[in-house]
Amino acid sequence: MYLCLCGPIEIFHCEHNPYTGTAKMFGRSIIAVLTIALLINGGQAKQPIRRPSTHSSHHTRGSEPIDTSNYRFLTDKTKSHVVESLPDVHFELGEMYSGFMPIRENDSLFYIFQPKIGEPSDDLTVWLNGGPGCSSMQGFLQENGRFTWQPGTYEPVINEYSWVNLTNMLWVDQPVGVGFSNGTPTATGEEEIAADFVKFFQEFQEEYGIKNFRIFLTGESYAGRYVPYISAAMLDKNDTEHFNLSGALMYDACIGQWDYIQATLPAYPFVEQHAELFNFNQSFMGELQATYEQCGYKEYFEDATFTT
Repeated sequence: MYLCLCGPIEIFHCEHNPYTGTAKMFGRSIIAVLTIALLINGGQAKQPIRRPSTHSSHHTRGSEPIDTSNYRFLTDKTKSHVVESLPDVHFELGEMYSGFMPIRENDSLFYIFQPKIGEPSDDLTVWLNGGPGCSSMQGFLQENGRFTWQPGTYEPVINEYSWVNLTNMLWVDQPVGVGFSNGTPTATGEEEIAADFVKFFQEFQEEYGIKNFRIFLTGESYAGRYVPYISAAMLDKNDTEHFNLSGALMYDACIGQWDYIQATLPAYPFVEQHAELFNFNQSFMGELQATYEQCGYKEYFEDATFTT
């Protein structure tokens, strides 16, 4: 198994509400929100009414039939989750599924699942956005999904760098209460969130007939907390049939005492390293340096041991 920590790729500001456990994302167009709303399928009240589905090419996108004969994960159990069309998407989506997976009687997590384009793969990569409280639909729509739909644009475009070119992809709105996921948030710690995800993930694999796949957990921002705890919960299962965790990847990860260690402490060295971009005058840089030293931040970094 490998672990990779990468630099910042944050493109959104998430305003977290500590009382509800939810967050508000800025920069996402209302059209994109409507698109995601139409992805939801299955039997819940807030889901759109769907036409009957079959295993053959009777699925349609617009007026054109869809050839589903090569859909790898299409079965009687999964056919109601096929994404047949999306508004203003005028190109072939490929095999795609979405819906809810229950983890308790009144709680379920929303997901989008897209198998790898081209040659099949027995790798499954999970993407989680952070926040805490940010929907993973951010990643699906504007980062690593089949297409990108950026703020201020009228239509989506195919994402040539989509991860589905390399692996089966699973985007999940979690924990309970985030994004389109249903239920009342009750988790008070990362261990409970991880336990809920592991339960969801096993149910998901059983639904889609997935076994013995290599699993990769990925995410950004506060997923720096989600990914390690979920990874540990998977490894504790000692079940390689369902939890063959083979790697983890975190972008701009929030780890440890984030507010200070990752944000406040390195502020002056970062500004100093990129002085040509900030263009602060000499007196202001002097104030920053003095504060950096007086608060003990410089001493902390000199004494700390960092490993790579």
